Amino acid sequence: MLESGKDILPIFYDVEPEHLRRPHHGPFAAAFQKHLKRGRKDDIKRWEEALLKVANITGFRLNEVNGDESQLKKKVVMKVQNIAPLDVFQQVQHGVGLNKSMAEVVNQLGLVGILGIVGMGGIGKTTLAKAVYNEYLKSKHFERQSFLHSVRTTDLLSLQKQLVHDLLGEELKFTQEFHNCFIRLSRDRKVFVVIDDIDDINQFDQLIPSLPKFMSKGSQILVTSRDQHVLNYITIQGSIGKNLYEVQVLDVVHAQQLFNWHAFHDKWASDGFQDLAKEVVNACNGLPLALEVMGAYLFDKKDLKHKVVWKEATRSLNMDPGAIDQKLQNMFNISYEGLSSQANNLMLLDIACFMINRHESMAMSFWESCILCPCPSSKSPHSSLLKLIEKSLVKVDENGYLQMHDVIRDMARDVVKKESLQEVGERSHLWDFIETKEVLHKDKGSAKIRGLHMSGSKLHTPLPIEKFATMTRLHLLFLDDCQVEGDFSTLSKELRWLTWCNLPIVELPTNLNLPNLVVLNLSEGKNLKCLWEEDPHTQAPCKLLERLVLQDCIALERLPQNIGELSKLQVLDLRGCSTLRTLPSSIGALEALEDLDLAHCFMLEALPNSIGNLSNLKTLRLDYCKNLKELPMAFGNLQSLKYLRAQGTSFFVLPNSFSNLLNLEVLDLYYGMNLQDLPPSIFGLALNHLNLHGCLFGEGIGLPSNLGDLTNLKSLFLDGNLMSTIPETFKDLNALVTLQMSQCPNLVVVQALPSNLEQLNIGNCPKLTNIPHLGNLNTLKYLILNDCPTLTHLQGLDFVQTLVEVNISGSKMLSIAFGLNHDRALQIFEDLKKYDVFLNHRGPDVKQTFVAHLYEALCTGGFHPFLDVKSLVKGQHAFNSIDEALCSVRVHIAVFSKGYAESKYCLNELCDMLKSGKVIFPVFYDVEPEHLRRPHQGPFAAAFRKHVKRGRKDDVKRWERALLEVANITGFRLSEVKGDEAQLKRRIVMAVQNASPVGLLQQVVQHRVGLQESVAEVVKQLGRVGILGIVGMGGIGKTTLAKEVYNEFAKRQSFERQTFLQNVRTNDLLTLQKQLVHDLLGDELKFIEEFHNCFARLSRDRKVLIVLDDIDDRSKFDCLIPSLTKLMSQGSRIIVTSRDRNVLNFITSQGSTGKSNLYEVQVLNGVHAQQLFNWHAFYSEQASDRFRDLAKQVADACGGLPLALEVMGAYLFDKKDPKHEVVWKEATRSLRVAPGAIDQKLQNMFNISFEGLSSLADKLMLLDISCFIVNWHENVAMSFWESCISCTCPSSKSPHSSLMRLIDKSLEKVSQKGYLQMHDVIRDMATDVVKRQWLQEVGERSYLCDFIEAKEVLENDKGSGKIRGFSLSLSNLGTPIVANFFARMIGLHALLLDDCNIEGDFSTWPKKLRMLSWPCSPILDLPTTLNIPNLVVLNLSQSQNLTCLWAQDIGIQLQNYQEIHLLKYLDCPNLVVVDALPSNLETLNMGNCQKLTNIPSLDILTILKYLILNNCKKLTHL
Repeated sequence: MLESGKDILPIFYDVEPEHLRRPHHGPFAAAFQKHLKRGRKDDIKRWEEALLKVANITGFRLNEVNGDESQLKKKVVMKVQNIAPLDVFQQVQHGVGLNKSMAEVVNQLGLVGILGIVGMGGIGKTTLAKAVYNEYLKSKHFERQSFLHSVRTTDLLSLQKQLVHDLLGEELKFTQEFHNCFIRLSRDRKVFVVIDDIDDINQFDQLIPSLPKFMSKGSQILVTSRDQHVLNYITIQGSIGKNLYEVQVLDVVHAQQLFNWHAFHDKWASDGFQDLAKEVVNACNGLPLALEVMGAYLFDKKDLKHKVVWKEATRSLNMDPGAIDQKLQNMFNISYEGLSSQANNLMLLDIACFMINRHESMAMSFWESCILCPCPSSKSPHSSLLKLIEKSLVKVDENGYLQMHDVIRDMARDVVKKESLQEVGERSHLWDFIETKEVLHKDKGSAKIRGLHMSGSKLHTPLPIEKFATMTRLHLLFLDDCQVEGDFSTLSKELRWLTWCNLPIVELPTNLNLPNLVVLNLSEGKNLKCLWEEDPHTQAPCKLLERLVLQDCIALERLPQNIGELSKLQVLDLRGCSTLRTLPSSIGALEALEDLDLAHCFMLEALPNSIGNLSNLKTLRLDYCKNLKELPMAFGNLQSLKYLRAQGTSFFVLPNSFSNLLNLEVLDLYYGMNLQDLPPSIFGLALNHLNLHGCLFGEGIGLPSNLGDLTNLKSLFLDGNLMSTIPETFKDLNALVTLQMSQCPNLVVVQALPSNLEQLNIGNCPKLTNIPHLGNLNTLKYLILNDCPTLTHLQGLDFVQTLVEVNISGSKMLSIAFGLNHDRALQIFEDLKKYDVFLNHRGPDVKQTFVAHLYEALCTGGFHPFLDVKSLVKGQHAFNSIDEALCSVRVHIAVFSKGYAESKYCLNELCDMLKSGKVIFPVFYDVEPEHLRRPHQGPFAAAFRKHVKRGRKDDVKRWERALLEVANITGFRLSEVKGDEAQLKRRIVMAVQNASPVGLLQQVVQHRVGLQESVAEVVKQLGRVGILGIVGMGGIGKTTLAKEVYNEFAKRQSFERQTFLQNVRTNDLLTLQKQLVHDLLGDELKFIEEFHNCFARLSRDRKVLIVLDDIDDRSKFDCLIPSLTKLMSQGSRIIVTSRDRNVLNFITSQGSTGKSNLYEVQVLNGVHAQQLFNWHAFYSEQASDRFRDLAKQVADACGGLPLALEVMGAYLFDKKDPKHEVVWKEATRSLRVAPGAIDQKLQNMFNISFEGLSSLADKLMLLDISCFIVNWHENVAMSFWESCISCTCPSSKSPHSSLMRLIDKSLEKVSQKGYLQMHDVIRDMATDVVKRQWLQEVGERSYLCDFIEAKEVLENDKGSGKIRGFSLSLSNLGTPIVANFFARMIGLHALLLDDCNIEGDFSTWPKKLRMLSWPCSPILDLPTTLNIPNLVVLNLSQSQNLTCLWAQDIGIQLQNYQEIHLLKYLDCPNLVVVDALPSNLETLNMGNCQKLTNIPSLDILTILKYLILNNCKKLTHL
């Protein structure tokens, strides 16, 4: 590379330039020692010289951007683009597998001159064309190049304008001028043109009107298309016949690399995901678009728990393995379903149908206008757009315009077409001319139409506006070139966007009243003379208008006076209104105006003084307003003005009031040749950018000497001026980074330069003789001094160590070598805590994967584990900290991996762990106990040979004994759970909890912020009163506090036994009493009647702690604690939590003091609230610098409520790119809707997270859990949801992915034992969503879980097909249910019938039923008419009369139940025999069936995972 003489850009990734200068020290030392041993002395000398040379080139350092690889990548790409000889390179992110194809295309182009690239959508035609374009740029093969994107969907004039601009450097106004430009182009230039995505021969002919002339100078053309016939016709015009290159799918190797770049941001897949990545890639069949979109979809799903999500994606892609089009469709379906709600789906359709090539800010105005609209648009549009971008479904180009791949666009449009295949007028978006014409012609428009596009150039008759009257919800209307007539008052009042380019009328109709319009675009209205008729008695229409675009309305002479009534107007674009002479004085009333564009208004003579009233104006463009001689004095009142561009104007002076423009950052007076001086007042401003290029300042009219007062100035352009000296005051410009003074013919001396310059350009100054010493320019990167013949020497350049580029061509100076500086990195550790679990492991093997996840799980389980990287103290010796942790913990966990024995530290720690005598849990990760017994064989053998060679024989003997001892301890083997790390992790945490001296610690929040004082106070109060109530509103942290107190007592061993009864309010009494007896006595409770005797023993014998969490009924307390006085006489203690202060007053007043004893939980103070939010949003106690203020705003808006802080933190966790800032602001705004109402805050918090879910399917899962599945085991719930994958219901087709998203958003949790849990506040708000589905007709809701409402539906026979889940307990009714009652519930999936007696014909039950739970059923056996082919869960526990499972013909009945995964007959005392079992069973629970004598052979149950037959005393064999 060095010998080639070409540009080299070194990148220092985790090393520094100093390491290259001294390769025998630092990170390169070991490698150079190996090279030396291998006899490579001569090579080493060459390498040392090369490294030294590269070390002296200023490159890119990772630590210079604080480890931000994304920022580093951008800087490198920008630099490479700057080196390009011609235009900017076309963006090709990962050019995988392109080299061969690119070489073939370049070779063919050299032979034929014009070449067509053909292939299906998504196969990479455009990417290949970009790569060829970039290759030609690098080789400087052509004088000019142009790349015309998306020709199929871009209008002709825009394409012709770009072609003329790129190849001739000129501006094209009208299509008629193009032919003359093309003739000049063909005659004068050798150019290269890419015409991308063409589908019409006429398009090519209009862009290249004379192909032979064009090619005569050696120019070349590359054309891409899906249509081979179009390309055949185009290329056959070349000299030697048709020329096509067909793009092939990627081979397996390149496909894998492309996918890896998008899924892992690396060439290689992460450990543990290689096989899964390979399966996904194979399923994509080498299609680049599918590989990119699937990679983006799976990028944030690389935790081990996400493996099942990858399998689901592969399965979906493989549904039709032979059809490539179907693969792309499946790819789109996966990403479309993975979007965050129906609102995001709607935004995708908006973009696909209407918003491509629209500016992001304009589209955002439209979507933001829908926030308060009842339409299903996103209420957080910035969040929604970012979601689409992250999923690679939408892109925003470098100029801020929305882009979308045409395949994705077409598939999104197909979604619209499927809304109504027959009736086009019933669809939401109409963009196709033929379909739109049909709807308008036949008057088929409906209220479902949201957007419509019509091109009048293809219509031969005027369009009656009344055709749109039936479209009452129309939001977007595009009427290009349309002649429209009629009563405009019939247009929908919901219209937000109206584009009517090239309208033929002189002014807008008087009866046009669009109260919700926010975007109005009337560009190129050649006849438009006035916006609307001025009438002093009428108001301006469109009062909510935010963007008014009147570009190139060349007949527009004035604006109406009442335009000042548009109080919401933010953008007014009058660019190119060449006959506009004045602005009305009322323009000063546009208080919201931020952007005013008057560029190329050649006839504009003056600005009204009232313009100074535009208090929010930020951007003003006055380019080439040549008749505008001065600015009004009131101009200085524009307090918010940041950007003023007035290029090519005729100003003589600027008003003195300029001194008031305190926020002005950019002042661009390029070629203001009449400007005589700058007012002194200007030098007190905080300008960042000042462009005085070509203003002809010289000594006569003087370069202002006080320029040095602009201390905030970062860039200054003085090119083309006439001054002879640069004053001494320039040294005071301490913020200046860029200084350009090229082409100054009189410049002789530069007296001083600012010290922080990065770019200095004084080229082409023929009289320049002297510039100051450069030694103090410590940050200078670019120095341009070309063509300065009288400048003979430089001083101090050898001190500048940051230079990247020096250009002294045409100057009589010697080049000077220069060096580089470097920074030192510091290692940072976190604070040391008190630990109770020590994690012994080999870091390189498992630290970042399994051990990291185990650490988090232990934290969540209530422990403080020691993990070296997370637990070492800054400034403290690492080994002292580890030794201290080894001594202090109660439990040791040793994780044995294949590389474990390589570390002497791991082996020594193991010996110390065994010496301590404390509990050790060995975890065998990719090794087996046998490997520990024989360490000189298997995976440890090589490591032990090295230890022996290094003379550690005594140590080796110790380590062998230690390994043998641990191998004989029953531990946890990864192979035992078939590689399921999540299950292995759960088992370990449960074992550690069981090792607690009192029992299981309660699972608490990972981040215990602000709890210490509260825990201490509760413990203190309990010491005095015996029973204490913890009161507070939902979500404030009562349960968390109670768990912390419980765990504190468990660690102190203050009580003999402890129990924590969760969710007392919603759990049945027998379950709670059973847990109480089990936890405190170790016995099993059968019936409620036995509880009183058990409690009497408990009160007499034990000192215990009882926590009753979330109680709302005094009677339930009395049933659980029948004798409070006796219980407390032994020193026992009780904690009760509730939202109801009256209930707690009654309960706690029964204590010894006779007074109520309450502790009221308070909201977190500002500091603790901020910390808790930060832990969830940033995984750190501190917010990142960029988001610190936003984080404070969100935390403040949460009002100190822990639940709100947790959920909002989880929602915003993956939204920390700078582009996400607006999402944080939206969240803050939503939370502040009702600042004083805490209940409303929680509701808003829930709404934000609920809307942020990934599709309707995720929302449905949340409702499933909240209404029925809370406290179900995850495996059972997953069987239920997986059975819906092939169902037509809207359940998730990727249920593991959906559940992961609910957990990630803190809306759902999985307990240590694998049960689904949900905070009661979230549960109640989710069930409210169901209730709002149908306020009046309860039977029209999707779920019925409330007894009173279910009873109402039952008694009135109001069940409907919309019911998905139904729950009823008939113990409160006592009357039988008629089986036919469920016949109309054809969509029923889950049926819970507790203690119900059902009679009648069971054959009418819905066939979609997946789960039937019928405990305490009165049946003797399953009804023979019951036929539920899709049933996966059947629970008949505690059915006293059940004697056998099947009646009569077993074979026929079994056929109806083959899909069952879980069969539960727990506590069926009279069940005697089970003759047969379904073959797909995964769980079989017949525990406590004491008369059971026989069950069939289990060998057919090939996928059985859980078998429970405890206490089946008469069952003698299996």
